[in-house]
Amino acid sequence: KGDMTDPSVQNFFDVNYTVLVEAKRQDISGQCTKKDGNCKGKEIRDSRYNDMKASMYLLGNAFRINQTKAPDNLPTVQAAKKFFKVMDA
Repeated sequence: KGDMTDPSVQNFFDVNYTVLVEAKRQDISGQCTKKDGNCKGKEIRDSRYNDMKASMYLLGNAFRINQTKAPDNLPTVQAAKKFFKVMDA
């Protein structure tokens, strides 16, 4: 078992510890099309934990044998939901 008190593990599960994706210029063919001349987008802030939550649900739904069951009834999706219920408690 891993050490859950390790700072790197705590940072991973902390929803306030963010991953910052810097803003990029959003020019069209090298020309800024905004009236104010500010074509810099907004930075994106998210956590690794939120990324993991989204990806576990999507991957559980993507790798299934047939399409007869609703996504929420798949064993992998149910296991992911149980995991997050415990982690978010």
